[in-house]
Amino acid sequence: MLVQDYKTVAFTRYEKVSTMLFETHPSVAVMSFLPSNRMRRLLAGSPISTGNFDAIVTQAYASTLRRLERLAYRLGPVLAEHGIELRLGKAQRRAQLVDALPVPRAAALCT
Repeated sequence: MLVQDYKTVAFTRYEKVSTMLFETHPSVAVMSFLPSNRMRRLLAGSPISTGNFDAIVTQAYASTLRRLERLAYRLGPVLAEHGIELRLGKAQRRAQLVDALPVPRAAALCT
């Protein structure tokens, strides 16, 4: 039950901060990516444990990339309003590199 309490506190804090951000800075655009359903098993453990770190990081990277690719048509214009160009080539090459590496692979995402 303690694990669920940590997760609830973290999400509640996120909701409060994002609401406050929208109220104080209405011109700010915020894009949040929640973990995909595929990651439920990995995230079911303790948020303090490092046992699943590599799998969580690499799968979260791949999942976020897939979502960015699917939503680029919608996110691109929003980012452009803030002077940001959505280019996914480097992230796609990094994901392919990580897929080809033996475990652990998370460190390759930090270089």
